[in-house]
Amino acid sequence: MNCNILLPADLPLPSQRILGAAKALSHLEHKSFSAFFLQDYFGKGEKSKSDYLAKIDVQVALQQEAKILSIDFEFLNYYRNHLSLNYQSSFADLLVLSGSQISEEPFPEKFLELIECPTLLYFDSFTIPDEIVFLFDQDKASLAALKSFISLFGDLAKGKRITIITVSPGDDEDINYEKCLVNYVQKEFDDVGIVPMQRYDLEEEVLKMLSKLEAPLLIAGKPAIALIENKMSRLAKYGISVYYSNH
Repeated sequence: MNCNILLPADLPLPSQRILGAAKALSHLEHKSFSAFFLQDYFGKGEKSKSDYLAKIDVQVALQQEAKILSIDFEFLNYYRNHLSLNYQSSFADLLVLSGSQISEEPFPEKFLELIECPTLLYFDSFTIPDEIVFLFDQDKASLAALKSFISLFGDLAKGKRITIITVSPGDDEDINYEKCLVNYVQKEFDDVGIVPMQRYDLEEEVLKMLSKLEAPLLIAGKPAIALIENKMSRLAKYGISVYYSNH
């Protein structure tokens, strides 16, 4: 199976833009990278000649880097509007964002919500940490994120500790769903813990828990978008990586 990875090319990134993502996914034998410019999908107004030339420079630099790394690499070339990025991301396996370079830069409005594939946000570099936290809020998007993570990183993560945050189930059906989830996780990870939380102020309580761990990874569904959009500086401060899906 070939893993298709998306990379935004016009966020401020290190000079070796593909290398970090390639290292994070070095365990995948078959992978390809597709880059895109956010300005193509979310930009407003006509682009100046200097903008056009800067874009060409980035394209050439990335293509040269990919050639040096012997990586299968291309640019997405259909960018009529932001919905076309939504469609194209449906065929990708992962979007990779380097958080250390974008912590001070706002994303275009609705960008994170529009992406159909799971997203990995990391700071500086990414390896599977010793502490993984999975936020299970009864929404199927959280389970989709977990299953995607296991598909791509399961062999590396199996021996790590994973803590499931369960969010106050509402009825018997929710409780049964939660039991099925815990049973599933116990089959995929060797060390599993459970921490119950209330929905009230959930975002803040999850951050408090994560901040006490050593550079942990959070796996979550839709609540992760609010964390990234509203708490990026704190994620960066504690080196918290995020793997999420919103579908």
